[in-house]
Amino acid sequence: MTLWVVLLEDVDYNAEFIFNLGKKISLNNEHYNLFKEWSSNPKTDTRMMYSLDFLYGLETFLIKNGVLFDWIDDIGIRILPTKIDFSAILDDCLSMNEFAEHRNYMFIHEKKDEDGNSQKTGN
Repeated sequence: MTLWVVLLEDVDYNAEFIFNLGKKISLNNEHYNLFKEWSSNPKTDTRMMYSLDFLYGLETFLIKNGVLFDWIDDIGIRILPTKIDFSAILDDCLSMNEFAEHRNYMFIHEKKDEDGNSQKTGN
């Protein structure tokens, strides 16, 4: 069984944010039976999706196919542990490792204007 997590690419994933995100992604008591079965061989796969529109498309697909999932705030979807392999459906999404490798390319730099105010600019 695999726990799938699909997150937006355009979020600033700093260390503190990722730590707090881990708490939201983890399974809790409301999913005890799933957690018990999944924890015997826990697998996770995290993918990065380009836009919120694509996440809404994934949501529609999951609903139509009766797959258990929930939203992680407004930045992603957690697909509860399942035996369904979503790798073909999420093939064009970056894995977390690929995202990390391309992070410098996608990184949004923070610059200060002449008044000292922050302005975000891309590469």
